[in-house]
Amino acid sequence: MKILVFGLGYLGSYLNEKFSDLINSTDPEYVINCAGLVSVELSEKDAKASYQANVQVVLDLIKKYPKSKLINFSSYYVYDSPGECTEFSKTTDEYVYMKYKILSEKYSLRAGGSCFRIGKLFGHPDLSRQSRLTEHIIKSKEPIILDDVEFNPTSLETIADVLKYELENKTLHGLYNLSDDGTTTHFLYGKYILEKLDLKTEIKHVDKINKSFHNYGNFKMSIERIKKIIPIKHWTYRMNEYLKLLKGRKCIA
Repeated sequence: MKILVFGLGYLGSYLNEKFSDLINSTDPEYVINCAGLVSVELSEKDAKASYQANVQVVLDLIKKYPKSKLINFSSYYVYDSPGECTEFSKTTDEYVYMKYKILSEKYSLRAGGSCFRIGKLFGHPDLSRQSRLTEHIIKSKEPIILDDVEFNPTSLETIADVLKYELENKTLHGLYNLSDDGTTTHFLYGKYILEKLDLKTEIKHVDKINKSFHNYGNFKMSIERIKKIIPIKHWTYRMNEYLKLLKGRKCIA
């Protein structure tokens, strides 16, 4: 089995290390695309850069590796529906980031690939890799603002488990929501992490942080489709594993 993991960001660097014994750019059976411009705000400021990172990369990979199965990662930010969103729930293309993510999904699926709409990532052992929500909560020395918007925590290890399943079974086709089991709010998520680490960082609790996109808070996903195929662990289980790893590596006290 030969695979190519494209992209060396938060997710790509993790998967490159996780599957290092399978990485080979010569005629890979799978091309796993982890590249992308992940910021809604930056995409609005630079639509050209967003298109290159979120769409053109997909087209280039399809052209360069026409015999390889493409696995592409999208975002739950494309959803715009109250309650738990299934793969068939309403989406929005009103913003550059969401528009291009949906377009990348279409190209990937048309080429016979699989797409995963993933939630908010955590789990990288290198806390300096990228300052996402979890790293911000762990490292901040200043008060942090967290709201009551529900979301899907998504561990890198869960994504790796799903990819391992596909590499072994070759049965995943189409579009899937993918995250850890269970949802939570940003406030409860931060509180859980701080209590587990016995950190005294102050949380400023608000109902909802103002965002520049109207569907903020309308992206909580149902992962029932993937759970029927692969067992998915609860986010607190994955978080406990992650915090234990960080302590073992002395990344945190």
